[in-house]
Amino acid sequence: MSGAHLAGAVPELVGVNPSGPVLSTPVHLEIGSAAVPVSGPWQPVRPRDAGTAAWRCGCSGDEPARDRTEHAAITIHRLGSGMVAAVHAPIFTDYFRRHAPLLRRLVSELLAAFDIGWTVETDAPPYLEIALREKEGQFLVNLINRGALEALSPTRTLVTEIEPVRDVRLRIRRPERPAAVHCEPDRKPVAWEYRDGVVTVLVSTVPIHEIVVVSN
Repeated sequence: MSGAHLAGAVPELVGVNPSGPVLSTPVHLEIGSAAVPVSGPWQPVRPRDAGTAAWRCGCSGDEPARDRTEHAAITIHRLGSGMVAAVHAPIFTDYFRRHAPLLRRLVSELLAAFDIGWTVETDAPPYLEIALREKEGQFLVNLINRGALEALSPTRTLVTEIEPVRDVRLRIRRPERPAAVHCEPDRKPVAWEYRDGVVTVLVSTVPIHEIVVVSN
């Protein structure tokens, strides 16, 4: 969840109380030895009990060792059999506007804290979108290349060329060894192996849209 309203609107869900007024100034969120700015408003918070951890405190500048404050900005609340992560600032609005790599890395590390057993994992660049589907006994991994070379307008509505994504390695969790794995369209063969419940697939190139088909 994200937003400056969470501590006031759903304190039991996020497990925090406000620790001061909502601030209109940006907050810097720690990532490694640096910090990435997120636009205000943001709400400094403190955990309500031992079930909530301050995952990141807000920083007043981009050097955490010097600028870190005592006010939590990202929290993780253990609730029932799961967890609720809350960023008490509009982090996704900022990412929509500028796609900062440090913001993407921060969200990735936050998701990693949940220790989720993902169905599909890849080391491909972030502009390769993955969409999962099932149809007629087949598991479909859609690979969508959203990368582009030089844009011709500020909103990227015109693209002259799309560079293929190459050497995409997928790790697909399946309970049993598949009968076959291939790539559509044109039913192209792909290199794959099955070991310890994981199908590892190498797709040599994704020009725009490829579909890895895992047949049971």
